[in-house]
Amino acid sequence: MTVQELHVAGYRSIRELTLPLAQVNIIVGPNGVGKTNLYRTMVLLGAAASGSFARTLAEEGGMPSVLWAGQRSKGPVRMTLRVRLDQLVYELQCGLTPPPGGPFELDPDIKEESLWLLDKRRRLPMLERAAGSAFVRDVEGHRVTFPFSLWGSESVLSQVVEPHRFPLLSVVRQQLMNFRFYHHFRTDSGAPLRVEQVGVTHSRPLTERIRKATPCRVVELDKSGGETVLAGGGG
Repeated sequence: MTVQELHVAGYRSIRELTLPLAQVNIIVGPNGVGKTNLYRTMVLLGAAASGSFARTLAEEGGMPSVLWAGQRSKGPVRMTLRVRLDQLVYELQCGLTPPPGGPFELDPDIKEESLWLLDKRRRLPMLERAAGSAFVRDVEGHRVTFPFSLWGSESVLSQVVEPHRFPLLSVVRQQLMNFRFYHHFRTDSGAPLRVEQVGVTHSRPLTERIRKATPCRVVELDKSGGETVLAGGGG
């Protein structure tokens, strides 16, 4: 299962961006255009799946600090994260904790959460969360409701953990938790990357490895929030 599309709205410097993805993606652009923020949205999705969403946001300064700070249209102030994993689409919308927030005013308040199964041109709802309650379709297709029993600052994915009853939730949760992030590499003389390695032969011929090379998508970001696809494609 691969990540095919990422949608981000209302997060730091990203007002709204929908980004189709290949197996390998290279994001380029000058300082301050949002490359790291785009990367951080993937970290947040992984945190939502693992049950550490509120803590991860707190490390960034809390919910008020991560919301889009530019001009906004009328309506609720929200941050939206959406990811497409093959035929599954997961979306999380959150905003500020309603007053009085007390000691937890930096926590996110999850307003809506959805999971859809794409069936040709239809989107079949597998999870819908709003107004403090949620329903999830079980393995037999029945709606199971969870009224007012969910933590407002964490996702349904992290709170409803019953793979035998809700296999699609389990699949999405595991995929998001499998994300691995390597944001900083040591480059000093003692860095592991500089250690000599033992050379080994490869079982596949070089021509076969070149023919099966992973496709790469290169996207350039600019300070207006736009994007330009420089090269690449799916596969």
